[in-house]
Amino acid sequence: QGAASETSASDAAADAETAAVAPNPLFTGADPDSMTIDGELWIFPTGSATGSWSADRFHAYSSSDLETWTDRGTLIRMDDIDWIDEDGAEFHALWAPGIAEKDGKYYLYYSVGPQNPTPSRIGVAVADRPEGPYTDSGAPLITGGDGFEAIDAMVFTDEPSGKTYLYAGGSAGATLRVWELGPD
Repeated sequence: QGAASETSASDAAADAETAAVAPNPLFTGADPDSMTIDGELWIFPTGSATGSWSADRFHAYSSSDLETWTDRGTLIRMDDIDWIDEDGAEFHALWAPGIAEKDGKYYLYYSVGPQNPTPSRIGVAVADRPEGPYTDSGAPLITGGDGFEAIDAMVFTDEPSGKTYLYAGGSAGATLRVWELGPD
């Protein structure tokens, strides 16, 4: 009987430990970018509350312990991007956000699809805080075409040179391109 109680106690401890671990998935999303801000990990994924990979808005999530996550709310909505319908496509979605910080401003780079029948585009929006609200720049930063799919924008700053680069494309064998970004 003593062995049975030890097993029960052991099982209860294991169940309590499992219950303390965050569920998987933590939130709906794909193509995430991340950044550490004031000791918290922030994740910026593609996704929507309905579970669709084709998002009409972006959210960010943050955690100081990687177990408890806070939804930081909507960063930007497709309706906030005036140029989104200019390509005439019937369907649009926001994909693959990339985040960068410079001089106290946060820059959110994102893909606007579809790739077909019109080329995908990359937009950029800026905010004073990582949770936004973000304001779109007013025009696509990059438009795809000729073997280049304008998706999956990521920013890298080379600390020794001080130069900042934008990488995009490369999906499914498409061309990967790199641009040096200006100070703004």
